[in-house]
Amino acid sequence: MKDRKDLRSTSLLAVGVSILSLFVWASAVATAAERHSGRVVAVDAATRTLVIDEIGANAKEQRLRLRLAPGAQLVMSERDEHPEDLQRAFKEVPIGLSDVNPGDFVVVELVKAGKENLADLVMVTLRR
Repeated sequence: MKDRKDLRSTSLLAVGVSILSLFVWASAVATAAERHSGRVVAVDAATRTLVIDEIGANAKEQRLRLRLAPGAQLVMSERDEHPEDLQRAFKEVPIGLSDVNPGDFVVVELVKAGKENLADLVMVTLRR
């Protein structure tokens, strides 16, 4: 009888932990930033927007018009000539929107702001 009670308690605990893990995973997925990458087609400093050509799933091309969030971070990814850690061979150098040029390859992270997705991070990874 005691063994059955212990087994039942252990089973309930396992189910509870599984359900809790599912909620934690779901909330992490829901808050994860959406990421896009592509070649910059246009930059409009007045409206703080970027237009990029992205090759998405199944090699489908799409043109994205992205507005920058008020506190958006813009960086240039550059090779670190003397890295202290070989896992971090690149460094991120802050830049301005005027430093982003058509032809640059960028990685953009979007965040949800109401009904709109705003670019929270723009990283130039390759210059043309």
